[in-house]
Amino acid sequence: MDEDIYLGICDEYPYRPLARITCQAKAVNGAWCKKNLSNELPPVGKVFSPSLPWIQHRQSVAVVAKPNPREVGDGNDQLIVEQAIPLRQILDFRQLGMEAARRRLIEEGLVRISPFSNELIVAFSETQCVVVKMSLHPEGGRFVTAPGTVALYQLNAAVFDGVDFDGIYFEVPGITVGELQDETTWLLDQDLLEKLLKGLKKIDAEGPSRAERERIIALVIRAQKLATENTDWAYLQVWLQSFLPQILTNIETPARIADTLMQTRPIREALEKQQQQAFEQVRSDIEPRVRALVETDLEYLTVKRQTLNSEIQQQQDTQKALEQQASSTQQLIDKLKSQLTAEIDTLNHTLGEMEDQNTPVFQKLLSRLHHVLGEEANLLAPIDQSIPPWSRIQTANKAQKVAVEDLTQRFKAESRRSGVSSDDFRYLDIALRSGALVVLPQQAAETMIPGYAKVVTGGDFVREPLGPGVLSLNDLWAQPATGERTGLAHAWSSALLTPERFHLVWLDGLNRTPMDLWLPSLVGAIRNMQRPMNLLLVASVDAGMLDEKRTWPELPNASLPLEPTSEAVRGTPIPIGNSVSPSTTYLPFVPYGIDRAEQSAYLSEQDDCKPLTFSMEAELYRAEAMYSADPTAIRVRLEQFSRQCEQGRQWLTQLLEDNA
Repeated sequence: MDEDIYLGICDEYPYRPLARITCQAKAVNGAWCKKNLSNELPPVGKVFSPSLPWIQHRQSVAVVAKPNPREVGDGNDQLIVEQAIPLRQILDFRQLGMEAARRRLIEEGLVRISPFSNELIVAFSETQCVVVKMSLHPEGGRFVTAPGTVALYQLNAAVFDGVDFDGIYFEVPGITVGELQDETTWLLDQDLLEKLLKGLKKIDAEGPSRAERERIIALVIRAQKLATENTDWAYLQVWLQSFLPQILTNIETPARIADTLMQTRPIREALEKQQQQAFEQVRSDIEPRVRALVETDLEYLTVKRQTLNSEIQQQQDTQKALEQQASSTQQLIDKLKSQLTAEIDTLNHTLGEMEDQNTPVFQKLLSRLHHVLGEEANLLAPIDQSIPPWSRIQTANKAQKVAVEDLTQRFKAESRRSGVSSDDFRYLDIALRSGALVVLPQQAAETMIPGYAKVVTGGDFVREPLGPGVLSLNDLWAQPATGERTGLAHAWSSALLTPERFHLVWLDGLNRTPMDLWLPSLVGAIRNMQRPMNLLLVASVDAGMLDEKRTWPELPNASLPLEPTSEAVRGTPIPIGNSVSPSTTYLPFVPYGIDRAEQSAYLSEQDDCKPLTFSMEAELYRAEAMYSADPTAIRVRLEQFSRQCEQGRQWLTQLLEDNA
C-alpha cells in the first residue's frame, strides 16, 4: 500500500453501519509508531465510516483515510474511512524457533486469543513466519491449531521495532506478511512418534515394543542421526531434538510418582506422628537443663525487667494526669473562643452604627483590632446598619468548605431538613452556575433559595425586593428614590472582591414591576463577559401582575424557569435544634476542566429548534460536567434537566398568559 495506514480502535459502540475510529498509531517503515494524529486526522485524530457493518466495539483495525466529501464544521471529523482491514495478532517465537511454536500451538494451546480474529501470525525467525487458524479445543479449553501442512511466508520483522498495544503486536497489512516461500508439516507428538517408529521398523525388522523403553530411547537417538542423513525425515529432525528430553523425563516419572505417594495423607500423617514423638522425647530430655542454664545466666536481666516495668507504670500515671490537664485546658480554650465570637458579633453591630466608616481613623481602629484578635480576626466585619439586613453581604462566618464530590450528599441532607427534593436542588444548582437568570414560583423560592444558600454560599444571599419603582436597569443598581446602592450592587462588588466564593442574589417579585421596561436589559447584561461568573441570579414571580400590559412574553425563553413539584416544596417541617440538621457549608468557585471534544459532539447533536441558545447549551454542559463523580453520562443528565426546564417553561408561559 502506498497510502498512509493508521491503526485505530472503535472505542465507541458503533451504530451499524456507522462507526467512528480513534487512530492511535501510523505505519512507518513497516512498524507502528504512536503519535498525536490530530493534525493528520483533524480535529481530534478520529475518522468516520458511513459503512462498516462488521466492526465491533474495541476492535483494532487498519484504516486508510480520505477527505470527507461532505461539507462539515470545524468540530466534526474531516476524514472518512476509505479502506478498513481487520488486524491479526503476531506471536514472537524468533528466539525459540519453529519447533517451540509448533508445540505451543498444537500440543499446549493458548489460553486466549484476540476475540476479533481466529488467525494468528507466528514469527519463528527474522525472515519467515506462518499464518494459522486457531479454534477452541472441545476438551482442553484452550485454543489450538489443526495438524497438517502449513505454509511458510516471508516476514518483515520491522514490525517488532515499533510499539505494541497492551503487550500485543499487530501486523501492518501488506507489509508484515510477504510472499509464500515454502511448506512444512506440523503434527501432534504422538503422530510424529508413530511415523518415526514406522520408519524405524522398515529399517529394524524387530521394531520396538511398549515395554522396551530403553530400547525406544536408543532407537530415537538412532533416528535422530538418520534424520540428519535422510532428507525425507527433515521435518522430524527439529522435533526429535525437543522430544528426546521428554522421553528421558518419562523414565524418571516412576521415581517422581513414588515421591508423590510419600506425600499422600496417610503416609504423611504417619511420618508427622513419628516426627512429633521424636521431638517430644528430645524436648523432655533437654528443655529442663536448657531452662535452668538460661535462667542462671540471665538472672540480672529479670531484675532489670522488673525495674523497667515499674518505671513504665509511673510514666503512664504521669501521662494520664497530663492528658486530663490538657483536656481541661482545651475545654477552657473552647469556652473562651465561644465568648470571643459572641463579643466580636456584638462589636460588629456596634461598629456598624458608626458613621463615616471609610475614614482613616475608622480604618486604623479596624487594623488594631485585627492585630489583637489574631486568628479570629476574620470574624471581625462591621455590619453597616444603613443597609437592610436582607441586602447585606456577610463577609465573616464559620461555614465549612464542601468538596464537589460531596455536594450531592449535602443536597440530600438539606432536602431532609427543608422538604425540597435533592433533584430540585441539583437542577437549581446547574441552572444558576450556567450563568442564566433562573425563575422560580414565589412559594417555592421561599423554601428553596435559603436551603440552597445553606449548602453553596454558607447560608448568605441577598434578597432584593422589587417594586413599581424599578423602571430601568439602573434602578437595580441604585435606589430610585434615595440613590443608595442596592443589594444587587453590593453583591456584584463583593463577587469581584472575593472571586473564590459564590454570591447569590434573589430578585424578589418580578410581578410587582413593569417587566418589559428593564428585564430584557438585565438578561442581556448578565450574558456580558464582564459579569462575575461567581454571581448567581435567581428571581421569583407570582400571579397578580402590577400591569398586565407590562409583562414580558419572551421571559420563558430568555431565562431558565424551574417549577419544583408541590409535594417537594411543601415538605415535612423539622423542629428547631434538630440534631440531623446539616451544618452550613460553602462551595469554592474554582475552574475545572471539561472534555472539549465531547462537549462539541453534544452541541452538534442539539436540535436548532430548541428554545435555548447555543451559548446557553454550552454553559449548561459546563455546569453539569462539574458532577464528574456521577456515573451517568452528561448527555443523559442534560436530557433530564431539559425535561425539567420544559415543565418550568410551560408553567411560566401559562402564568404570563393568564395575567395578560
